[in-house]
Amino acid sequence: MKRDQANKAGFTLIEVLVVISIIGVLAGLVGVLINKARSSQLETSTQQLVKTTLPMKIEMYRQEMGRYPASTISGLQKAGGKNKLWKNVTTQDGNDINQSVEVLIVQLRHPDFSKRLQDDELGSIDPATDNVDEDEFTEQPAGSEDSAAIELLDAWGNPLIYIYNGDYDKVFQVTNARGETVEVSALKKPNGTFYNPNKFQIISLGENGKQEIEGDPDLWDDVHNFSPVAGE
Repeated sequence: MKRDQANKAGFTLIEVLVVISIIGVLAGLVGVLINKARSSQLETSTQQLVKTTLPMKIEMYRQEMGRYPASTISGLQKAGGKNKLWKNVTTQDGNDINQSVEVLIVQLRHPDFSKRLQDDELGSIDPATDNVDEDEFTEQPAGSEDSAAIELLDAWGNPLIYIYNGDYDKVFQVTNARGETVEVSALKKPNGTFYNPNKFQIISLGENGKQEIEGDPDLWDDVHNFSPVAGE
């Protein structure tokens, strides 16, 4: 009788271990599914921002102002023309990191244009605006909200990159969500011509926070306002 009870107790312990193992496997699967769903949601929100929302506002700017927004500080100063609206816009210690999106937001928020925006300000765009590198323009741009050099972020916390076609030959430095400074440039087709040659490029660095320019575009996690195609 004692031996039978011992065997029965041992069998019950094995059952418990099996159940625990099954629960562990199921929990792991649920975690994977949740992470995939979250990643998909992040990508969807960034796709909307990069491909639709921001390009629409940039095109509105061109229609109202007669030109595309500049994507460099020097271009911003030239855009002021005779009014010299941007002549004093520089960054501390020569800091030009994240400058492309910073100067874009300065232009979209300027009253000459922002009063024409449907939602009245760029800050309402999801997911966020922030000052990732904590730099400031040394002097407040005429008519701007403040002197902070604000960036528009993708859903992973990386500053977006905006490149006007006149600056396609330039290399831009960006501080990603990990605090790493990476280089970003306008993307070319395999035949050597630029995508959106007469307009602009908007680039999100994706989850890995780095620009992908080689390999199969179908495997990239970068998001663009155009569609890179292998062998195009």
